[in-house]
Amino acid sequence: MRGKAVFQTVKYNHVTLIGRAGADPSMRYAPDGKAHTQFNIALSSDYKDSSGEWKERTDWITLKLWDKTAERAAESIKKGNLIPIDGRLKHDQWKDSQTGEQKDFVYVAVSYWKHVE
Repeated sequence: MRGKAVFQTVKYNHVTLIGRAGADPSMRYAPDGKAHTQFNIALSSDYKDSSGEWKERTDWITLKLWDKTAERAAESIKKGNLIPIDGRLKHDQWKDSQTGEQKDFVYVAVSYWKHVE
C-alpha cells in the first residue's frame, strides 16, 4: 500500500516522443508578442492484424511551442525531419459559440526538442 500513497501524492505529466514532422511549422504572434508554433508529428508503429499479417500504423500528434523555442522550431524544422521532443500533455476544453457543443483538444506542450536530421 505504501507505493500507492506515493503515486497519489506525486503528479506526473511527462511525454517523450520521436516522430517525423508532417509539415513545416506555422508560427504566429499573440497580441502580447509571444511567439506560438504548432505542427504535427507522425509516430509509426507495427502491429499484427487478426490474420497475423504485420501492418504499419501512423498516429498524428499535435505539438505546440512558445517563445524562443517556437521561433527556433519555425526557423529550422522542415516537413519530414525526425524530431525528438520532451513535454507534457495538455487538454483544452471550450464551448462552440455557434452550436454550444463542448469541444476538446489534446496536444503536447513541448519544453525541449532537438533537430536530428
